Amino acid sequence: MTVDDGFGGTATATVSVVVSDATAGLQAQIAQLTAQLAEAQQQLAAAGQVATNAVSVIQNSLRTTTHDRSFTVPGATPDAQLQAIVQAVLHLQRHCLEDLCEALRPPSHGHGHDGHDHGHGG
Repeated sequence: MTVDDGFGGTATATVSVVVSDATAGLQAQIAQLTAQLAEAQQQLAAAGQVATNAVSVIQNSLRTTTHDRSFTVPGATPDAQLQAIVQAVLHLQRHCLEDLCEALRPPSHGHGHDGHDHGHGG
């Protein structure tokens, strides 16, 4: 850089200018967060598919059991339908809950785990 003092004199100096991009760090963060968001959306979609599949299996089983091919679990979404199923299970009569618990026990406990055959199964 050269400076003129207005009286015929000049001075020359070398100046280094460093320009820092303040947005580079933010852009890197945005890229990282975008990748995390995409991963979370994939996981959410996978979880939604699990709920959809579960409702479908339960609904088809109930249709077969009741011989009512038009039976539909209430709820506008698979999550709402799954919640309706949970609420229905919670309101089952005691002997039905016992049968459900027996059906959900690992095979190692076997039928009649308490030494009694309750006779509710079929």
